[in-house]
Amino acid sequence: MTTRTASLTRSSAILLCAIAAAIFAVSRARSAAPGVAGAPPTAVAVVNMERLFDSLNELKVRNQSLDAEGQAYTAQMKELDAKVKSLEADLKEKIPATERQKRAEKSAELAEARGILKVRMDLAQGIMERKSNDVIRDMYDKTSKAIKDFAEREGFDLVLLDDRSLDLPEGGTSVNLNKAILDKRILFAKPALDVTDRLISQMNAEYTSGGGH
Repeated sequence: MTTRTASLTRSSAILLCAIAAAIFAVSRARSAAPGVAGAPPTAVAVVNMERLFDSLNELKVRNQSLDAEGQAYTAQMKELDAKVKSLEADLKEKIPATERQKRAEKSAELAEARGILKVRMDLAQGIMERKSNDVIRDMYDKTSKAIKDFAEREGFDLVLLDDRSLDLPEGGTSVNLNKAILDKRILFAKPALDVTDRLISQMNAEYTSGGGH
């Protein structure tokens, strides 16, 4: 064996020993390192807000009150509309074209009645829309709080709005269809994750125990 060959053999042996020592050190370090615990599983629930809202007794009572108020406004509008139609009939059938003064007076009365009807209708519509929005906002706040309290009590980490029941639109453009697909957030959830019925029972019981207020 030449001197050069012996030198290469010794170098290779030293390199192999160094690699083996490094592998041993890494293996020993891994075995000595404490195990890293994985993140705990996340407890998830879903809520069908449409079904929840439709089943809340408080919302039903408040909507009935709004309906009664709306019917009162409708009755007022019918009276004003009847007056407008009566004035229109007078101009068309009772006052001849030759009685210009009477027709002018009746026309002025008709214009006033139409103006009052429009103002009252716009005012009533604005009032009812505002009150309806107030009810929706109030019920949404109550529902959000109920969901938060329920989740904390039952140990849920995340509660999602269940949109599985939303169907894709019939017809329309491909843009609208793609948007509907991309807007969906839940494609599948086990039935056990749906806590809607439990929330309905909880909120209705709280409403009843509070005297329906």
